[in-house]
Amino acid sequence: MRTLIQRGWGTVVRGYAQQPLAFASMSLVLGLCGGFFIHLGAVHVAVATLGALFLCACGIVLSMRSRFFSASTAVAMLMVCGFFFYVGYLRAWCDAWGRSDEAHRVAVLSGTQACVVRVGLDVIQKPLRGASARYTFYADECTIQTAAAPISIRYLPVRVEWYAGLDDKPFAPAPGEIWRFSGKVTVRPLRNGLSEIRLSSGKGEKRSVKLAVASSESWYVRFDHLRRQAIHRVTIGIESWGAIPALNQAMLLGARHEMPADMKRVFSNSGTIHVFAISGMNIALVAAFLIAVIRLLGIPRFYWGFFLAPLLVVYTVISGACPSAVRACIMAIILFFAPLFGRRPNGVAALALTALIVHLIKPALIVDAGSLFSFTVMLGLVLFVQPFSVLLRRVFQCAWFEQRSILYQSAGNRFHFWLWRSFYWCVRYISDVLAVSLAAWLVSVPLTAYYFGRLTPGGLFANLVITPASFMVVVAGCVGLASSYFSLTVATFFNQIAGLFTQVMVWSAERTAACPGMNLEIARWSPVLVALYFTAVVLFAFLVRSRSRKSRGLEWLEH
Repeated sequence: MRTLIQRGWGTVVRGYAQQPLAFASMSLVLGLCGGFFIHLGAVHVAVATLGALFLCACGIVLSMRSRFFSASTAVAMLMVCGFFFYVGYLRAWCDAWGRSDEAHRVAVLSGTQACVVRVGLDVIQKPLRGASARYTFYADECTIQTAAAPISIRYLPVRVEWYAGLDDKPFAPAPGEIWRFSGKVTVRPLRNGLSEIRLSSGKGEKRSVKLAVASSESWYVRFDHLRRQAIHRVTIGIESWGAIPALNQAMLLGARHEMPADMKRVFSNSGTIHVFAISGMNIALVAAFLIAVIRLLGIPRFYWGFFLAPLLVVYTVISGACPSAVRACIMAIILFFAPLFGRRPNGVAALALTALIVHLIKPALIVDAGSLFSFTVMLGLVLFVQPFSVLLRRVFQCAWFEQRSILYQSAGNRFHFWLWRSFYWCVRYISDVLAVSLAAWLVSVPLTAYYFGRLTPGGLFANLVITPASFMVVVAGCVGLASSYFSLTVATFFNQIAGLFTQVMVWSAERTAACPGMNLEIARWSPVLVALYFTAVVLFAFLVRSRSRKSRGLEWLEH
Protein backbone atom coordinates (compact mmCIF):
# COMPACT_ATOMS: atom_id res chain seq x y z
CA MET A 1 0.00 0.00 0.00
CA ARG A 2 2.83 2.35 0.89
CA THR A 3 4.59 1.66 -2.40
CA LEU A 4 1.35 2.24 -4.30
CA ILE A 5 0.87 5.62 -2.61
CA GLN A 6 4.44 6.63 -3.41
CA ARG A 7 4.03 5.63 -7.03
CA GLY A 8 0.78 7.55 -7.27
CA TRP A 9 2.33 10.61 -5.68
CA GLY A 10 5.31 10.33 -8.01
CA THR A 11 2.99 10.20 -11.01
CA VAL A 12 1.18 13.33 -9.83
CA VAL A 13 4.40 15.28 -9.24
CA ARG A 14 5.81 14.12 -12.57
CA GLY A 15 2.63 15.36 -14.25
CA TYR A 16 3.04 18.74 -12.54
CA ALA A 17 6.67 18.98 -13.65
CA GLN A 18 5.60 18.46 -17.27
CA GLN A 19 2.35 20.46 -17.29
CA PRO A 20 2.25 23.01 -14.42
CA LEU A 21 -0.37 25.10 -16.23
CA ALA A 22 -2.73 22.13 -16.32
CA PHE A 23 -2.53 21.74 -12.53
CA ALA A 24 -2.99 25.47 -12.01
CA SER A 25 -6.04 25.46 -14.27
CA MET A 26 -7.60 22.46 -12.51
CA SER A 27 -7.03 24.12 -9.13
CA LEU A 28 -8.66 27.34 -10.35
CA VAL A 29 -11.69 25.40 -11.63
CA LEU A 30 -12.07 23.61 -8.30
CA GLY A 31 -11.83 26.94 -6.49
CA LEU A 32 -14.46 28.49 -8.75
CA CYS A 33 -16.84 25.60 -8.10
CA GLY A 34 -16.29 25.97 -4.38
CA GLY A 35 -16.83 29.73 -4.49
CA PHE A 36 -20.13 29.41 -6.35
CA PHE A 37 -21.65 26.50 -4.48
CA ILE A 38 -19.87 26.20 -1.10
CA HIS A 39 -20.03 29.40 0.95
CA LEU A 40 -17.57 28.96 3.79
CA GLY A 41 -17.35 31.07 6.92
CA ALA A 42 -14.18 32.31 8.57
CA VAL A 43 -13.86 29.21 10.78
CA HIS A 44 -14.24 26.86 7.83
CA VAL A 45 -11.65 28.81 5.84
CA ALA A 46 -9.20 28.49 8.75
CA VAL A 47 -9.83 24.74 8.94
CA ALA A 48 -9.36 24.44 5.18
CA THR A 49 -6.07 26.35 5.43
CA LEU A 50 -4.83 24.02 8.17
CA GLY A 51 -5.85 21.07 6.03
CA ALA A 52 -3.90 22.49 3.09
CA LEU A 53 -0.83 22.90 5.31
CA PHE A 54 -1.22 19.30 6.49
CA LEU A 55 -1.40 18.10 2.88
CA CYS A 56 1.70 20.17 2.11
CA ALA A 57 3.57 18.49 4.97
CA CYS A 58 2.46 15.06 3.78
CA GLY A 59 3.63 15.94 0.30
CA ILE A 60 7.05 16.96 1.60
CA VAL A 61 7.41 13.69 3.54
CA LEU A 62 6.36 11.58 0.57
CA SER A 63 8.68 13.49 -1.75
CA MET A 64 11.63 13.07 0.59
CA ARG A 65 11.02 9.31 0.67
CA SER A 66 10.71 9.13 -3.08
CA ARG A 67 13.82 8.51 -5.14
CA PHE A 68 12.45 10.32 -8.17
CA PHE A 69 11.49 13.81 -7.01
CA SER A 70 12.82 16.41 -4.65
CA ALA A 71 10.81 18.04 -1.90
CA SER A 72 11.04 21.41 -3.67
CA THR A 73 9.02 20.14 -6.63
CA ALA A 74 6.21 18.90 -4.39
CA VAL A 75 6.18 22.12 -2.37
CA ALA A 76 6.06 24.18 -5.57
CA MET A 77 3.16 22.07 -6.84
CA LEU A 78 1.16 22.41 -3.63
CA MET A 79 1.84 26.16 -3.39
CA VAL A 80 0.81 26.76 -7.01
CA CYS A 81 -2.31 24.61 -6.71
CA GLY A 82 -3.25 26.18 -3.37
CA PHE A 83 -2.74 29.71 -4.70
CA PHE A 84 -4.92 29.21 -7.76
CA PHE A 85 -7.55 27.37 -5.72
CA TYR A 86 -7.96 30.30 -3.34
CA VAL A 87 -7.83 32.83 -6.20
CA GLY A 88 -10.62 30.91 -7.93
CA TYR A 89 -12.62 30.62 -4.74
CA LEU A 90 -12.38 34.34 -3.93
CA ARG A 91 -13.10 35.35 -7.54
CA ALA A 92 -16.22 33.15 -7.66
CA TRP A 93 -17.30 34.16 -4.16
CA CYS A 94 -17.18 37.87 -5.09
CA ASP A 95 -19.13 37.20 -8.28
CA ALA A 96 -21.73 35.08 -6.47
CA TRP A 97 -22.08 37.70 -3.72
CA GLY A 98 -22.55 40.48 -6.30
CA ARG A 99 -25.19 38.46 -8.15
CA SER A 100 -27.01 37.66 -4.93
CA ASP A 101 -26.99 41.30 -3.81
CA GLU A 102 -28.30 42.58 -7.15
CA ALA A 103 -30.95 39.86 -7.31
CA HIS A 104 -32.18 40.81 -3.83
CA ARG A 105 -32.32 44.54 -4.67
CA VAL A 106 -34.24 43.88 -7.90
CA ALA A 107 -36.60 41.30 -6.38
CA VAL A 108 -38.03 43.81 -3.89
CA LEU A 109 -39.02 46.21 -6.70
CA SER A 110 -42.67 46.24 -7.66
CA GLY A 111 -44.66 47.73 -10.50
CA THR A 112 -43.26 49.23 -13.66
CA GLN A 113 -39.60 50.26 -13.64
CA ALA A 114 -37.61 52.49 -15.98
CA CYS A 115 -34.27 51.09 -17.16
CA VAL A 116 -31.56 52.72 -19.23
CA VAL A 117 -29.61 50.13 -21.23
CA ARG A 118 -26.96 49.93 -23.92
CA VAL A 119 -28.02 47.41 -26.56
CA GLY A 120 -25.72 44.42 -26.99
CA LEU A 121 -24.25 43.14 -30.22
CA ASP A 122 -26.87 40.56 -31.26
CA VAL A 123 -30.58 41.51 -31.56
CA ILE A 124 -32.77 38.49 -32.36
CA GLN A 125 -36.21 38.82 -33.96
CA LYS A 126 -38.79 36.07 -33.36
CA PRO A 127 -42.19 36.26 -35.09
CA LEU A 128 -45.22 35.76 -32.86
CA ARG A 129 -48.92 35.48 -33.62
CA GLY A 130 -50.27 37.73 -36.32
CA ALA A 131 -47.97 40.55 -37.33
CA SER A 132 -46.26 40.93 -33.93
CA ALA A 133 -42.69 40.00 -33.06
CA ARG A 134 -40.37 39.82 -30.08
CA TYR A 135 -36.93 41.40 -30.26
CA THR A 136 -34.50 39.95 -27.73
CA PHE A 137 -31.01 41.08 -26.78
CA TYR A 138 -28.66 41.23 -23.81
CA ALA A 139 -27.70 44.65 -22.48
CA ASP A 140 -24.03 45.56 -22.16
CA GLU A 141 -24.89 48.20 -19.55
CA CYS A 142 -28.01 48.62 -17.45
CA THR A 143 -29.18 51.08 -14.81
CA ILE A 144 -32.57 50.73 -13.08
CA GLN A 145 -33.95 54.14 -12.15
CA THR A 146 -35.73 53.88 -8.82
CA ALA A 147 -37.18 56.55 -6.55
CA ALA A 148 -34.53 55.99 -3.88
CA ALA A 149 -31.34 55.60 -5.92
CA PRO A 150 -30.43 54.15 -9.30
CA ILE A 151 -29.33 50.52 -9.30
CA SER A 152 -26.37 49.84 -11.57
CA ILE A 153 -26.30 46.21 -12.70
CA ARG A 154 -22.75 44.85 -12.94
CA TYR A 155 -22.94 41.12 -12.26
CA LEU A 156 -26.31 39.78 -13.42
CA PRO A 157 -26.94 39.45 -17.18
CA VAL A 158 -29.87 41.60 -18.33
CA ARG A 159 -32.12 40.15 -21.01
CA VAL A 160 -34.45 42.66 -22.69
CA GLU A 161 -37.60 41.56 -24.54
CA TRP A 162 -39.11 44.29 -26.71
CA TYR A 163 -42.49 43.58 -28.31
CA ALA A 164 -43.46 45.31 -31.54
CA GLY A 165 -44.57 44.50 -35.09
CA LEU A 166 -42.72 42.57 -37.75
CA ASP A 167 -42.55 45.74 -39.84
CA ASP A 168 -40.89 47.63 -36.97
CA LYS A 169 -37.52 45.91 -37.45
CA PRO A 170 -35.88 49.04 -38.97
CA PHE A 171 -36.92 50.93 -35.82
CA ALA A 172 -35.94 48.18 -33.35
CA PRO A 173 -33.04 48.65 -30.92
CA ALA A 174 -29.71 48.36 -32.71
CA PRO A 175 -26.30 47.39 -31.24
CA GLY A 176 -24.60 50.19 -29.34
CA GLU A 177 -27.71 52.40 -28.99
CA ILE A 178 -28.88 53.64 -25.60
CA TRP A 179 -32.57 53.16 -24.81
CA ARG A 180 -34.87 53.74 -21.88
CA PHE A 181 -37.40 50.97 -21.42
CA SER A 182 -40.34 50.95 -19.02
CA GLY A 183 -41.70 47.58 -18.02
CA LYS A 184 -41.71 44.80 -15.50
CA VAL A 185 -38.32 43.77 -14.16
CA THR A 186 -37.98 40.27 -12.72
CA VAL A 187 -35.21 37.92 -11.62
CA ARG A 188 -35.41 34.54 -13.35
CA PRO A 189 -33.41 31.43 -12.35
CA LEU A 190 -31.40 29.71 -15.07
CA ARG A 191 -30.74 26.02 -15.57
CA ASN A 192 -27.11 26.42 -14.52
CA GLY A 193 -28.09 27.49 -10.99
CA LEU A 194 -27.49 31.22 -11.54
CA SER A 195 -30.01 33.97 -12.32
CA GLU A 196 -30.60 36.72 -14.83
CA ILE A 197 -32.73 39.87 -14.99
CA ARG A 198 -35.62 39.91 -17.48
CA LEU A 199 -36.98 43.25 -18.68
CA SER A 200 -40.19 43.10 -20.70
CA SER A 201 -41.25 46.21 -22.60
CA GLY A 202 -43.13 47.20 -25.73
CA LYS A 203 -43.48 49.77 -28.48
CA GLY A 204 -44.65 53.25 -27.68
CA GLU A 205 -43.16 56.52 -26.51
CA LYS A 206 -44.16 55.87 -22.91
CA ARG A 207 -42.68 52.37 -22.88
CA SER A 208 -39.51 52.73 -24.96
CA VAL A 209 -37.48 55.75 -26.03
CA LYS A 210 -34.20 55.88 -27.92
CA LEU A 211 -31.88 58.19 -25.98
CA ALA A 212 -28.76 58.04 -28.15
CA VAL A 213 -27.75 56.43 -31.42
CA ALA A 214 -24.53 54.49 -31.77
CA SER A 215 -21.66 56.32 -33.41
CA SER A 216 -20.89 55.11 -36.91
CA GLU A 217 -17.26 54.80 -35.79
CA SER A 218 -18.05 52.61 -32.78
CA TRP A 219 -17.10 48.92 -32.80
CA TYR A 220 -20.77 48.05 -32.17
CA VAL A 221 -21.86 49.46 -35.51
CA ARG A 222 -18.88 48.18 -37.45
CA PHE A 223 -19.13 44.62 -36.18
CA ASP A 224 -22.91 44.60 -36.62
CA HIS A 225 -22.48 45.78 -40.22
CA LEU A 226 -19.84 43.10 -40.90
CA ARG A 227 -22.02 40.40 -39.32
CA ARG A 228 -25.10 41.36 -41.33
CA GLN A 229 -23.06 41.43 -44.54
CA ALA A 230 -21.50 38.04 -43.80
CA ILE A 231 -24.87 36.44 -43.00
CA HIS A 232 -26.18 37.65 -46.36
CA ARG A 233 -23.11 36.67 -48.38
CA VAL A 234 -22.96 33.01 -47.24
CA THR A 235 -26.41 32.48 -48.79
CA ILE A 236 -25.69 33.97 -52.22
CA GLY A 237 -26.91 31.52 -54.86
CA ILE A 238 -28.75 29.20 -52.43
CA GLU A 239 -31.55 31.50 -51.24
CA SER A 240 -34.24 29.10 -52.50
CA TRP A 241 -32.74 25.92 -50.98
CA GLY A 242 -35.20 25.66 -48.10
CA ALA A 243 -33.56 25.27 -44.68
CA ILE A 244 -30.02 24.96 -46.12
CA PRO A 245 -29.19 28.72 -46.02
CA ALA A 246 -30.20 28.94 -42.35
CA LEU A 247 -28.06 25.89 -41.51
CA ASN A 248 -25.05 27.38 -43.31
CA GLN A 249 -25.50 30.65 -41.46
CA ALA A 250 -25.60 28.78 -38.16
CA MET A 251 -22.54 26.69 -38.97
CA LEU A 252 -20.38 29.49 -40.36
CA LEU A 253 -21.46 32.51 -38.31
CA GLY A 254 -23.21 31.14 -35.23
CA ALA A 255 -26.67 32.45 -36.21
CA ARG A 256 -28.43 29.47 -34.59
CA HIS A 257 -31.64 31.41 -34.00
CA GLU A 258 -32.24 31.21 -37.77
CA MET A 259 -32.33 27.40 -37.69
CA PRO A 260 -35.80 25.84 -38.13
CA ALA A 261 -37.06 24.06 -35.02
CA ASP A 262 -37.42 20.72 -36.84
CA MET A 263 -33.78 20.85 -37.94
CA LYS A 264 -32.63 21.58 -34.40
CA ARG A 265 -34.58 18.58 -33.19
CA VAL A 266 -33.13 16.28 -35.88
CA PHE A 267 -29.52 17.19 -35.14
CA SER A 268 -30.10 17.06 -31.37
CA ASN A 269 -31.64 13.57 -31.59
CA SER A 270 -28.75 12.35 -33.71
CA GLY A 271 -26.18 13.70 -31.24
CA THR A 272 -24.57 16.03 -33.80
CA ILE A 273 -25.90 19.46 -32.82
CA HIS A 274 -22.33 20.39 -31.82
CA VAL A 275 -21.39 21.06 -35.47
CA PHE A 276 -23.41 24.29 -35.32
CA ALA A 277 -21.33 25.70 -32.46
CA ILE A 278 -18.63 28.12 -33.61
CA SER A 279 -15.59 26.43 -32.09
CA GLY A 280 -12.15 25.03 -32.80
CA MET A 281 -12.88 23.70 -36.28
CA ASN A 282 -14.13 27.06 -37.56
CA ILE A 283 -11.26 28.97 -35.98
CA ALA A 284 -8.72 26.42 -37.28
CA LEU A 285 -10.04 26.62 -40.84
CA VAL A 286 -10.13 30.41 -40.82
CA ALA A 287 -6.60 30.40 -39.43
CA ALA A 288 -5.48 27.95 -42.15
CA PHE A 289 -6.93 30.23 -44.83
CA LEU A 290 -5.14 33.23 -43.34
CA ILE A 291 -1.88 31.27 -43.01
CA ALA A 292 -2.00 30.45 -46.73
CA VAL A 293 -2.29 34.16 -47.50
CA ILE A 294 0.51 35.05 -45.07
CA ARG A 295 2.81 32.44 -46.62
CA LEU A 296 2.19 33.90 -50.07
CA LEU A 297 3.27 37.26 -48.68
CA GLY A 298 6.51 35.69 -47.39
CA ILE A 299 6.03 36.63 -43.73
CA PRO A 300 8.23 34.52 -41.36
CA ARG A 301 6.41 32.15 -39.01
CA PHE A 302 7.88 33.97 -36.01
CA TYR A 303 5.56 36.94 -36.73
CA TRP A 304 2.40 35.08 -37.73
CA GLY A 305 0.67 35.82 -34.44
CA PHE A 306 0.73 39.59 -35.03
CA PHE A 307 -1.27 39.19 -38.26
CA LEU A 308 -3.52 36.29 -37.26
CA ALA A 309 -4.60 37.47 -33.80
CA PRO A 310 -6.59 40.60 -34.83
CA LEU A 311 -8.26 38.81 -37.76
CA LEU A 312 -9.28 35.84 -35.60
CA VAL A 313 -10.69 38.24 -33.00
CA VAL A 314 -12.76 39.98 -35.70
CA TYR A 315 -14.14 36.63 -36.94
CA THR A 316 -14.95 35.56 -33.38
CA VAL A 317 -16.90 38.76 -32.69
CA ILE A 318 -18.69 38.61 -36.05
CA SER A 319 -19.75 35.01 -35.34
CA GLY A 320 -21.41 36.08 -32.09
CA ALA A 321 -18.56 35.66 -29.58
CA CYS A 322 -20.14 32.60 -27.96
CA PRO A 323 -18.05 30.94 -25.20
CA SER A 324 -16.83 28.09 -27.43
CA ALA A 325 -15.64 30.53 -30.10
CA VAL A 326 -13.90 32.74 -27.53
CA ARG A 327 -12.15 29.66 -26.12
CA ALA A 328 -11.00 28.54 -29.56
CA CYS A 329 -9.84 32.03 -30.52
CA ILE A 330 -7.75 32.56 -27.37
CA MET A 331 -6.28 29.07 -27.65
CA ALA A 332 -5.32 29.67 -31.29
CA ILE A 333 -3.69 32.99 -30.43
CA ILE A 334 -1.67 31.35 -27.63
CA LEU A 335 -0.48 28.63 -30.00
CA PHE A 336 0.56 31.11 -32.68
CA PHE A 337 2.43 33.34 -30.22
CA ALA A 338 4.28 30.39 -28.59
CA PRO A 339 7.36 30.67 -30.91
CA LEU A 340 7.68 34.34 -29.96
CA PHE A 341 8.40 33.27 -26.37
CA GLY A 342 10.68 30.40 -27.35
CA ARG A 343 8.04 27.72 -26.71
CA ARG A 344 6.88 24.88 -28.88
CA PRO A 345 3.08 24.85 -29.41
CA ASN A 346 1.48 22.52 -26.86
CA GLY A 347 -2.24 21.73 -26.86
CA VAL A 348 -2.57 20.92 -23.15
CA ALA A 349 -0.68 24.03 -22.04
CA ALA A 350 -2.60 26.26 -24.46
CA LEU A 351 -5.95 24.88 -23.29
CA ALA A 352 -4.96 25.28 -19.62
CA LEU A 353 -3.79 28.87 -20.10
CA THR A 354 -6.98 29.64 -22.04
CA ALA A 355 -9.07 28.27 -19.16
CA LEU A 356 -7.15 30.46 -16.70
CA ILE A 357 -7.67 33.61 -18.74
CA VAL A 358 -11.32 33.02 -19.60
CA HIS A 359 -12.47 32.02 -16.11
CA LEU A 360 -10.52 34.71 -14.29
CA ILE A 361 -12.22 37.33 -16.49
CA LYS A 362 -15.67 35.73 -16.36
CA PRO A 363 -15.94 33.14 -13.57
CA ALA A 364 -19.63 32.41 -14.26
CA LEU A 365 -18.58 30.51 -17.41
CA ILE A 366 -17.68 27.62 -15.12
CA VAL A 367 -21.40 26.75 -15.06
CA ASP A 368 -22.20 27.75 -18.66
CA ALA A 369 -23.21 24.69 -20.69
CA GLY A 370 -21.64 25.91 -23.94
CA SER A 371 -18.33 26.73 -22.28
CA LEU A 372 -18.25 23.43 -20.40
CA PHE A 373 -18.92 21.44 -23.56
CA SER A 374 -16.25 23.39 -25.44
CA PHE A 375 -13.47 22.97 -22.88
CA THR A 376 -14.37 19.38 -22.04
CA VAL A 377 -14.55 18.17 -25.64
CA MET A 378 -11.33 19.99 -26.51
CA LEU A 379 -9.57 18.36 -23.54
CA GLY A 380 -10.84 14.97 -24.68
CA LEU A 381 -9.50 15.60 -28.18
CA VAL A 382 -6.10 16.68 -26.88
CA LEU A 383 -5.74 13.69 -24.55
CA PHE A 384 -7.32 10.82 -26.47
CA VAL A 385 -7.39 11.44 -30.23
CA GLN A 386 -3.86 10.29 -30.94
CA PRO A 387 -3.85 7.12 -28.77
CA PHE A 388 -7.31 6.19 -30.06
CA SER A 389 -6.10 6.79 -33.60
CA VAL A 390 -3.08 4.51 -33.06
CA LEU A 391 -5.32 1.80 -31.59
CA LEU A 392 -7.91 2.00 -34.37
CA ARG A 393 -5.25 1.94 -37.07
CA ARG A 394 -4.09 -1.34 -35.59
CA VAL A 395 -7.66 -2.65 -35.46
CA PHE A 396 -8.27 -1.74 -39.11
CA GLN A 397 -4.79 -3.05 -40.04
CA CYS A 398 -3.63 0.12 -41.75
CA ALA A 399 -0.03 -1.14 -41.69
CA TRP A 400 -1.05 -4.21 -43.73
CA PHE A 401 -2.59 -2.03 -46.48
CA GLU A 402 0.53 0.15 -46.50
CA GLN A 403 2.83 -2.87 -46.76
CA ARG A 404 0.83 -4.25 -49.66
CA SER A 405 1.14 -0.93 -51.51
CA ILE A 406 4.91 -0.86 -50.89
CA LEU A 407 5.28 -4.40 -52.24
CA TYR A 408 3.45 -3.52 -55.46
CA GLN A 409 5.55 -0.36 -55.76
CA SER A 410 8.73 -2.42 -55.42
CA ALA A 411 7.42 -4.82 -58.08
CA GLY A 412 6.79 -1.90 -60.44
CA ASN A 413 3.01 -2.48 -60.63
CA ARG A 414 1.79 1.11 -60.55
CA PHE A 415 -1.92 0.30 -60.91
CA HIS A 416 -2.05 -2.03 -57.90
CA PHE A 417 0.23 0.31 -55.98
CA TRP A 418 -2.19 3.23 -56.36
CA LEU A 419 -5.15 0.93 -55.67
CA TRP A 420 -3.77 -0.39 -52.38
CA ARG A 421 -2.44 3.07 -51.49
CA SER A 422 -5.97 4.42 -51.92
CA PHE A 423 -7.31 1.65 -49.67
CA TYR A 424 -4.68 2.56 -47.09
CA TRP A 425 -5.61 6.26 -47.04
CA CYS A 426 -9.34 5.49 -46.89
CA VAL A 427 -8.94 3.10 -43.96
CA ARG A 428 -6.60 5.52 -42.18
CA TYR A 429 -9.04 8.37 -42.71
CA ILE A 430 -11.95 6.34 -41.31
CA SER A 431 -9.93 5.30 -38.26
CA ASP A 432 -8.86 8.90 -37.58
CA VAL A 433 -12.39 10.28 -37.91
CA LEU A 434 -13.70 7.53 -35.65
CA ALA A 435 -10.95 8.36 -33.12
CA VAL A 436 -12.04 12.01 -33.05
CA SER A 437 -15.69 11.03 -32.70
CA LEU A 438 -14.94 8.49 -29.94
CA ALA A 439 -12.79 10.96 -27.97
CA ALA A 440 -15.42 13.71 -28.17
CA TRP A 441 -18.26 11.32 -27.32
CA LEU A 442 -16.38 9.79 -24.38
CA VAL A 443 -16.00 13.09 -22.53
CA SER A 444 -19.36 14.59 -23.55
CA VAL A 445 -21.52 11.69 -22.31
CA PRO A 446 -21.89 12.97 -18.70
CA LEU A 447 -22.61 16.55 -19.77
CA THR A 448 -25.27 15.42 -22.24
CA ALA A 449 -26.83 13.21 -19.57
CA TYR A 450 -26.73 15.99 -16.96
CA TYR A 451 -28.06 18.88 -19.05
CA PHE A 452 -30.42 17.09 -21.42
CA GLY A 453 -31.12 13.69 -19.85
CA ARG A 454 -30.15 11.91 -23.05
CA LEU A 455 -27.67 9.34 -24.27
CA THR A 456 -26.87 9.57 -27.97
CA PRO A 457 -24.74 6.64 -29.17
CA GLY A 458 -25.91 7.49 -32.67
CA GLY A 459 -23.55 10.45 -32.66
CA LEU A 460 -20.59 8.05 -32.82
CA PHE A 461 -21.71 6.77 -36.21
CA ALA A 462 -23.34 9.92 -37.60
CA ASN A 463 -20.11 11.86 -37.04
CA LEU A 464 -18.33 9.57 -39.50
CA VAL A 465 -20.29 11.35 -42.22
CA ILE A 466 -21.19 14.65 -40.58
CA THR A 467 -17.68 15.58 -39.38
CA PRO A 468 -16.01 15.50 -42.83
CA ALA A 469 -19.14 17.01 -44.40
CA SER A 470 -19.14 19.91 -41.93
CA PHE A 471 -15.43 20.37 -42.63
CA MET A 472 -16.20 20.81 -46.32
CA VAL A 473 -19.10 23.16 -45.52
CA VAL A 474 -16.81 25.43 -43.52
CA VAL A 475 -14.06 25.35 -46.17
CA ALA A 476 -16.41 26.06 -49.08
CA GLY A 477 -18.41 28.59 -47.05
CA CYS A 478 -15.32 30.57 -46.02
CA VAL A 479 -14.01 30.63 -49.59
CA GLY A 480 -17.45 31.68 -50.84
CA LEU A 481 -17.65 34.44 -48.23
CA ALA A 482 -14.19 35.77 -49.11
CA SER A 483 -14.78 35.56 -52.89
CA SER A 484 -18.16 37.32 -52.65
CA TYR A 485 -16.32 40.63 -52.31
CA PHE A 486 -14.74 40.09 -55.75
CA SER A 487 -17.05 37.83 -57.79
CA LEU A 488 -20.65 36.83 -57.12
CA THR A 489 -20.33 33.98 -59.64
CA VAL A 490 -17.45 32.38 -57.75
CA ALA A 491 -19.27 32.95 -54.45
CA THR A 492 -22.38 31.23 -55.82
CA PHE A 493 -20.31 28.23 -56.93
CA PHE A 494 -18.69 27.70 -53.52
CA ASN A 495 -21.89 28.42 -51.61
CA GLN A 496 -23.66 25.75 -53.63
CA ILE A 497 -20.88 23.29 -52.83
CA ALA A 498 -21.34 24.12 -49.14
CA GLY A 499 -25.09 23.67 -49.55
CA LEU A 500 -24.64 20.21 -51.11
CA PHE A 501 -22.54 19.03 -48.18
CA THR A 502 -25.09 20.52 -45.79
CA GLN A 503 -27.75 18.39 -47.48
CA VAL A 504 -25.52 15.35 -46.89
CA MET A 505 -25.38 16.30 -43.19
CA VAL A 506 -29.17 16.63 -43.00
CA TRP A 507 -29.65 13.24 -44.68
CA SER A 508 -27.20 11.55 -42.29
CA ALA A 509 -28.74 13.18 -39.19
CA GLU A 510 -32.27 12.21 -40.26
CA ARG A 511 -31.28 8.58 -40.89
CA THR A 512 -29.43 8.35 -37.57
CA ALA A 513 -32.25 9.94 -35.56
CA ALA A 514 -34.74 7.52 -37.13
CA CYS A 515 -32.77 4.41 -36.11
CA PRO A 516 -33.93 2.79 -32.84
CA GLY A 517 -31.53 3.01 -29.91
CA MET A 518 -29.53 5.91 -31.38
CA ASN A 519 -31.16 8.50 -29.08
CA LEU A 520 -32.10 7.31 -25.60
CA GLU A 521 -33.97 9.36 -23.02
CA ILE A 522 -32.57 8.65 -19.55
CA ALA A 523 -32.86 10.10 -16.05
CA ARG A 524 -30.73 13.21 -15.65
CA TRP A 525 -27.43 12.45 -14.00
CA SER A 526 -26.61 13.95 -10.62
CA PRO A 527 -23.48 16.11 -10.14
CA VAL A 528 -21.97 13.31 -8.03
CA LEU A 529 -22.37 10.82 -10.87
CA VAL A 530 -20.85 13.31 -13.32
CA ALA A 531 -17.89 13.82 -10.97
CA LEU A 532 -17.36 10.05 -10.63
CA TYR A 533 -17.45 9.64 -14.41
CA PHE A 534 -14.84 12.34 -14.96
CA THR A 535 -12.70 10.84 -12.19
CA ALA A 536 -12.74 7.58 -14.12
CA VAL A 537 -11.82 9.47 -17.31
CA VAL A 538 -8.87 11.12 -15.53
CA LEU A 539 -7.67 7.73 -14.25
CA PHE A 540 -8.00 6.37 -17.77
CA ALA A 541 -5.90 9.27 -19.05
CA PHE A 542 -3.23 8.45 -16.45
CA LEU A 543 -3.33 4.83 -17.61
CA VAL A 544 -2.79 5.93 -21.19
CA ARG A 545 0.05 8.14 -20.01
CA SER A 546 1.77 5.28 -18.15
CA ARG A 547 1.45 3.02 -21.19
CA SER A 548 3.01 5.73 -23.35
CA ARG A 549 6.44 4.81 -21.98
CA LYS A 550 6.06 1.32 -23.40
CA SER A 551 4.62 2.26 -26.79
CA ARG A 552 6.34 4.51 -29.30
CA GLY A 553 2.94 5.34 -30.75
CA LEU A 554 2.09 7.40 -27.66
CA GLU A 555 5.24 9.49 -27.40
CA TRP A 556 3.17 12.63 -27.90
CA LEU A 557 2.09 12.46 -24.23
CA GLU A 558 5.67 12.96 -23.07
CA HIS A 559 5.83 16.53 -24.43
